[in-house]
Amino acid sequence: MKNIKMITLSTIALALSSHFVSAEDNENYIRMLSEGDNYVVNRTQPESICGVNDLQHVERYDNRYARFGFTQSFVDSNERSVGALKSVASSSAGSYCSGTLISSNLFLTAAHCVDGTTVNDVVAFNYQLANDTNTVRAQQFFNITRVAENGNDLPGRLDYAILELEGAPGNNYGWKTLRNEFPEEIMIIQHPQGHPKQLDAGSNFIINGNRILYADLDTMGGSSGSGILDNTGHIIGVHTNGGCGITTGRNSGVTSAAIHQVSPMLPLSNNRTIRAIDSYGTNVGGWLVSKHPRVLADINGDGKDDIVGFGGISVFTSLANGDGTFASPKRALNSFTEQNGGWEVSKHPRMLADINGDGLADIIGFGTNSVFTALSNGDGTFASIKRAIDAYTVNSGKWEVAKHPRVVADVNGDGLADIVGFGTNSVFTSLSRGDGTFAPAKVALNAFTYNSGNWRVESHPRQVGDINGDGLADIVGFGGEGVYTSLGRGDGTFAPHKFVLSNYALLAGKWEVSKHPRVLSDVNGDGLQDIVGFGGADVYTSFARGDGTFTAPTKHHDEFVYTKGWFVDKHPRQVADVNGDGKADIVGFSDNGVLVYLTR
Repeated sequence: MKNIKMITLSTIALALSSHFVSAEDNENYIRMLSEGDNYVVNRTQPESICGVNDLQHVERYDNRYARFGFTQSFVDSNERSVGALKSVASSSAGSYCSGTLISSNLFLTAAHCVDGTTVNDVVAFNYQLANDTNTVRAQQFFNITRVAENGNDLPGRLDYAILELEGAPGNNYGWKTLRNEFPEEIMIIQHPQGHPKQLDAGSNFIINGNRILYADLDTMGGSSGSGILDNTGHIIGVHTNGGCGITTGRNSGVTSAAIHQVSPMLPLSNNRTIRAIDSYGTNVGGWLVSKHPRVLADINGDGKDDIVGFGGISVFTSLANGDGTFASPKRALNSFTEQNGGWEVSKHPRMLADINGDGLADIIGFGTNSVFTALSNGDGTFASIKRAIDAYTVNSGKWEVAKHPRVVADVNGDGLADIVGFGTNSVFTSLSRGDGTFAPAKVALNAFTYNSGNWRVESHPRQVGDINGDGLADIVGFGGEGVYTSLGRGDGTFAPHKFVLSNYALLAGKWEVSKHPRVLSDVNGDGLQDIVGFGGADVYTSFARGDGTFTAPTKHHDEFVYTKGWFVDKHPRQVADVNGDGKADIVGFSDNGVLVYLTR
């Protein structure tokens, strides 16, 4: 709230002279790193000096960070939109928080700077020292008409707020836009300890979930709410709290990427990405990659893929609404979960596909001793589980998640999804019988496996889909030097594999399993499964040519990727048709809900 605890000048002097690191600073920093997105900001913790006080008044800037792109002209053009939150009674004196204009009348700051009396306060612009004098320039004050958005009231409880100001100060002072990319260097223009406008910059920062933490950039009480700028003048985060000591700790803020994921007011960086549902995320339901698989499949037969989430106690489903959004979650089955059956991500793969030919996706789970299935009821729920085959499991064949991928797809063209398992020495298939069970396993190909080609789960993804339009699922493997394919023969076996594309691999593009998901889906509506790869900075597609090969990668867009804060161990990404237009869309499970990029 507005009675923010500030560090005093005497405290700073003591810290600088003794190299003292407070236990609170160190403890909060360690908590932030260990708890990640679950870390709760200490609202009374002061912003802090990181080492020597490098803060400079904006009109006395000595160009020391010009090597980062933060020149004097950069400061001159970007400091004007920074304002100070002040109480009306003391508007001629100091301020209690900082912020930045993001439109002609919207002001971005920290949520902990806002309370029920904020509408009685003002935002001051031009609160800065004139050149080399100690004279404060003439300030211009704008009334706060309302708190337009408070991040504490949204999923994830992010520490940001948007204030609406009377008049249009942005028409005079300009405004900044938010950007989701993480640069090499950052600058914060701020009102430290309520003083006239100052700045500091740095390059020693890390991204941890929804937060950005920086160890060489000074702030103080009153700096909360300042925009964190890249060297193009975009806001990539909002400064919220401190933690620096002289030898350890980092100040920190909330990232723009996180704000974009939850904010109804701030548009995402492209007009095709929409907020699909505020659920199935770490901060909205406690969903974790390490415990709770989330998949997309059409479970009610309407031609649109729905969300199926394997929660802690139950399976939940959210039916697609047809516009890229989803209905509220409902409990679909009390099974296939950690607390109902002991299903663990590290041991028991779970997936969905139509295994009985009714046009509805069913659940297939690879348990400890047997494969179990649950047929879809067509209304978003599933029938009771049944034993389908005693194979492909930990105790029935020594199948391990760390070595042996298992997928489900129609390999013989009868409209029923079959099991495809990448064993130690061979690929095996078990054809669906149409009643929720499967025929015994048979050898389908001696390739793409642990001992046949040195394929490793941690390095070489393997997918199955129809890439040549004959109605039979084919194998697509992302090897060390590129993409290999094996076409389905229609009898449950596959033709010899061949090399088709030098890309999407560790040695051809530096694609890593720990950072860059690669999937198959039809993104152009021609009935052939294409490659979609989530690279470091962009999403790429390679279209299936119909002969088992693919076109060279082309850039699809720049969302849902590593540099935008999407991490494999936190944020599942899938490609599925959620609006029924025949083209696969991107579905991302963020910390604060599900985002969808609709393909056109």
